[in-house]
Amino acid sequence: MMLIAPLTSDHGQPWARQSPDLYPSLPARTAGLRVDSLVLLDQVRSLDEDRIAGYLGTLPVDLYAPISRRLREMFGQPP
Repeated sequence: MMLIAPLTSDHGQPWARQSPDLYPSLPARTAGLRVDSLVLLDQVRSLDEDRIAGYLGTLPVDLYAPISRRLREMFGQPP
């Protein structure tokens, strides 16, 4: 099992602008993304590894670190 956070390309929503730490932005071409995307950290879910269709890419540390920090806060783990 792994935890995943879905993405959306819908940047126009007011909730995304009001909570950028909950909806971090990823620019197009980052880790294979075709369009600018938002990470939906409020919709994290578990998924069996067998359901993963393929590898898209890896986030650079500067983009992954705030996501990891926020997830640790949400799950009550130390930074």
